[in-house]
Amino acid sequence: MQTNYHGYSHAYGINFWTFEWCPKYRYKIFRKTYYKNLYTICLMEAAKRHQISFHELNVQPDHIHGVATLPRTMSISRAEQLLKGFASYLFFRLAPEMRLRYPK
Repeated sequence: MQTNYHGYSHAYGINFWTFEWCPKYRYKIFRKTYYKNLYTICLMEAAKRHQISFHELNVQPDHIHGVATLPRTMSISRAEQLLKGFASYLFFRLAPEMRLRYPK
């Protein structure tokens, strides 16, 4: 993994964060390759929309791991909220049959 340092007004470096989260009730909804790839694309779109760059991303059947660089003004909790929210919004729009898994 190549690191490109960024210069700021009073600092010079890079900001790596590790993300991990699982679907509701830890259902194994990413068992099929189609859903796994679709969620990866949704996460990349969410990251691009909010200027977050993923260095590593791994979607397992029941959880997601990622290493990302965030903008300096964004907190880790806000980044996770934005990523999870927009990615799941896109995922359920593109795969409405998955909504049947979560009836409410």
